[in-house]
Amino acid sequence: MCVALLRALGSEEFKNSDKELSGRSRASLHRYTLDGGLLYYSTEPEDAPRVIVPHDEDLKYRILCEVYDRSVGGHLGREKTYGSVSTMYWWPKPYKWVGTYVCSCETCQRTKSSPHVAAPLVSLPVPTGCWQSISMDFVFGLPKDKAGNTGIVVFVDRLSKMAHLTAVADTIDGEGVFRPCLSPTWLA
Repeated sequence: MCVALLRALGSEEFKNSDKELSGRSRASLHRYTLDGGLLYYSTEPEDAPRVIVPHDEDLKYRILCEVYDRSVGGHLGREKTYGSVSTMYWWPKPYKWVGTYVCSCETCQRTKSSPHVAAPLVSLPVPTGCWQSISMDFVFGLPKDKAGNTGIVVFVDRLSKMAHLTAVADTIDGEGVFRPCLSPTWLA
């Protein structure tokens, strides 16, 4: 169809072609213009004409790269990229092309947020007595004490907010964390 269209529009390159336009294509001939070797298409006379892109995958990807990667404030997503591309260019199924290109963008895949909705925060129940529920945290990278410990473990009672701090080695394990809790000085 493109060869017949170019012939009908008066292209010197295709004037000897034997391709003929169908009646349907001839009826829409007014939507096409040939200017400077480029074929333009506009749906309405007042619309800005769009360049018709030939069936060349490399050219389509270069156009998408220019619009998506290099334009001011690039990487704007599928909808905005499609909006930009569709106002300047036309080819079959551009929305699908833009979607494929955007989904394959390595930069966006590395930096985009997760599509999953985070679970809502739920408050812990208020304890009814002291030391029935505790919070625990570790702080490491402190200067060594006399015993060679470089960290502390902090236990906080969730009801009274009373805190107990105990020096620990940076190689502490799960069993070692609760050993200080069993000492007589801590239980007093």
